Amino acid sequence: MIGTLIGGGIGALGSVVGAIGSARKMKQAGNMLTAQQAQNQTWYDKEYNTDYTQRADAQAILNRTREMANENRKRARGMAVVSGATDEAVAMENEASNNMVSDTMGNINQSADAYKQSVQGQFRATQQQLDQQQYNNKISEAQNIANAASGVSKAGAGIVGSIFDKK
Repeated sequence: MIGTLIGGGIGALGSVVGAIGSARKMKQAGNMLTAQQAQNQTWYDKEYNTDYTQRADAQAILNRTREMANENRKRARGMAVVSGATDEAVAMENEASNNMVSDTMGNINQSADAYKQSVQGQFRATQQQLDQQQYNNKISEAQNIANAASGVSKAGAGIVGSIFDKK
């Protein structure tokens, strides 16, 4: 009888210790997920709010376009001097060069919008994965609590059952 009580007590203690250890690991996992969510949010805030026009690739395209526009303007002025073109012809070339720069800027802005949409999509996908991991952890935590409670109740039932069996 004493052996049964000790065995039952050890079983109950094992269930409680297992539940405590599991709870600690679940808390660590939860902290890791919280840190990952914070990192994801920081990444999103940085990328989404970055001025796309200041990126090196956008600046390179814009600078090259401005250079081409300036070359076109110089060439138009030079041709006007040599050929005697009218001021209107030079003005039209200047307008075409300005339109080229403006169109390039518009294209960069379209690329910026597409980039922001891409950032949003990546953020949402990562956030959904992290939310799913949190959900799975909560389910696992609930199962561990249920298993620990079941282990304690089985140990208690075994002790009580063995006491009544002896009498």
